[in-house]
Amino acid sequence: MIELKKELSIKEIFAELTTLKSKLIKLSHKYNRSMILVSAITYKDILTKGGKRCDDIMLNKTIQREEAKDEFDIVKEAYNSYKDLAIDKIREMINNSSIEECIAYFRDELKWSWKEISQLFNYNERHCRRLYKKFKEIN
Repeated sequence: MIELKKELSIKEIFAELTTLKSKLIKLSHKYNRSMILVSAITYKDILTKGGKRCDDIMLNKTIQREEAKDEFDIVKEAYNSYKDLAIDKIREMINNSSIEECIAYFRDELKWSWKEISQLFNYNERHCRRLYKKFKEIN
């Protein structure tokens, strides 16, 4: 789990989720590419004269792949923790605020589309727009 030193806003949580998602994509590419460059070991690879490397190429690639997998698992766990935290924050906001205020926050601050907002509240897009307009006229 994540240990938070300060209370994060929903916007900060989504920014962190975006960062973690890009890290996950990079790590998955690194993991998938880790064995591509490995070719069959030849007799020339085993010879160790002069400045020739004497380590096992296949073993090194396997170790790198395992390290990338372990790092991916750690980042994935952090991503899931932030996702759960975001869900909890959104539920808390919906329970403590009016629907109109939540729609305005998601539209203005988080830049969500009308489709995403309507799916969250299980309303029609037109109804969400009406509630948003009503809230903006009052405030």
